[in-house]
This record gives sequence, structure tokens and C-alpha cells, in this order.
Amino acid sequence: MEEQITPLKTGIKYGLYLGIFGIVWQLISHYGGLENFEDPMATSNWISGIGSYVGGFIITFLGIKYFRENNEGLLTFGEGMSVGLFIGLFAGLIGAIFMFIYASYIVPDFGEAVLSNAIDPDEISADEAEAMENMMGFATSPIFMAFSALIGSIIGGVIYGLIGSAILKKGQ
Repeated sequence: MEEQITPLKTGIKYGLYLGIFGIVWQLISHYGGLENFEDPMATSNWISGIGSYVGGFIITFLGIKYFRENNEGLLTFGEGMSVGLFIGLFAGLIGAIFMFIYASYIVPDFGEAVLSNAIDPDEISADEAEAMENMMGFATSPIFMAFSALIGSIIGGVIYGLIGSAILKKGQ
């Protein structure tokens, strides 16, 4: 007897794939020199970001396609959206755990680098810079970055699910 395919099961499977891809891509970006903390607009940062978005879309698209192929060739818009949402959720959980480890242990000055790029010392006084650092301290903490990674992954999964569903939709 064949096991019933569901958006949740597909989301878990492809969310795991996307989570692993995200970890590997982040490590390649970091150790391959694609992260440039000094210049946030550097080409290497763009390459890293685009690679992440393209990889995320491809894996989500393949997850929706897998669901359609194992659902008698049918895919409703809602099913495709659900698959994308679950992929984003499970990839986000994996990514959030990794981001916490990454920002805490692999690159412990990651938050400081983000903060230093947000504050231009030439445009504000030292007192204003210190006040901004105090206000933004939590936003650059590993726990906040992990939470942001989770939310971003869920939003990305929904957007990729919208696009993938529109491309692959068949059925009702």
C-alpha cells in the first residue's frame, strides 16, 4: 500500500534539504570569502545573497513539483502554497539553530560587523552612535538573528510557494 503524500510530509523532506543547503551555502560564503563585513554592497555579498535566493527557490520548486508528481499529477494553488510554507518553516527551524551557532561561535563578531555597517560615524556624533549601539544591541544578538532567520525563511517559503504554485498549478 502506497503512503499518502501530504504537504506537511513534503515540507519536512524538502525543508530538510533546504536547511542543509542553507548551512552549506553559508559556510561556503564565509570560508570562501564571499562575506565582506567591511563593504555591505560588495559584489561578493551580492553573489552570496543571489545564490541563497536561487537555491531556496529551486529547492522549494522541486518540493512542489515532487508533491504534484506524487499526487496523481494534480496540484491546487493552496496545496502548492502549503508545501512552500512548510518547506520554509522547517528550513527556517534548521537555519535558526545554525544562525545562533554561527553568530555565537563561528563568527562571534558578526553582530558587531552588522552594527558597524549600520552606523556611519561621519554622519552622527559619538553620543548618538553610542545610543544607537545600545538600542540596536538586542537586534544584533545571536538569538534575535536566529529568530529573524526563521521569520525570513517562512516568508521566503510563502513567496517561493506562490511562484512555484503559479508555475506548476494543475487541477481545481
